[in-house]
Amino acid sequence: MNLQSSKAWKPLFAALAVVIAVGAFDGLRAEDRALVTRLVGVARIQKGGEGAFQNLKLRSIVNSKDKIQTGPQSNVVIIYQGKEIRLGPKTEVTLENLKSKDQPLQVKLKKGFTWIDVQKMKDQGVEVVSPTAVASVRGTKFSVSHDEHGSATCVCEGTVATRHVDEEDFEDVNKGYSNDFNEEGKVQTNDFTKLFRGLKVDNAFQSEIEKDPKMQDCTMCHKMTDLATDNSPDPTSY
Repeated sequence: MNLQSSKAWKPLFAALAVVIAVGAFDGLRAEDRALVTRLVGVARIQKGGEGAFQNLKLRSIVNSKDKIQTGPQSNVVIIYQGKEIRLGPKTEVTLENLKSKDQPLQVKLKKGFTWIDVQKMKDQGVEVVSPTAVASVRGTKFSVSHDEHGSATCVCEGTVATRHVDEEDFEDVNKGYSNDFNEEGKVQTNDFTKLFRGLKVDNAFQSEIEKDPKMQDCTMCHKMTDLATDNSPDPTSY
């Protein structure tokens, strides 16, 4: 290649370098996006909470105000900055405050079940808001479910601050407990510490499921068994 032709190629090389640099930078920024990492069954997304719903796909990016609905026997996992958000069957949520520095990531749960794993970190916490309850955390594992009878907030690890959606004061809920909020604003605290051991739950929990079908969602993570006789190794992940 002579000197004149090499000079002619320089603008093209410069442009290509810019494209590569921008692509690499965009790849880094993608790590800070809410990404669908698991999709079982059928789910759909309404971008910005407006317009027509589209089929949700694996590796889809979820942005603030996007609304997600899951179908029967379906579940979705979303990863965002070290936070894991699981959605159970027949669930509808809207994510808000993504990338906000002064507000918690907000998961607005209209119906269904969501399980959250929040690693301890200095930045953004998580707040789950249902029609009857608010649960706020910075580092723990917990779930919130909602149906026509109200909301249940269950704590798998750590402590979760909960309150009725119309109240201002939070009440801490510890591991193994749940606070249930009905439509009338009443709260009921349940002690399940004797029924759960790690990721196993005693068969006696079935009576709780019969009283409140929302409790069935707990078996998505916890294995039903006879704790008195089950000496098998405990599952290692939720």
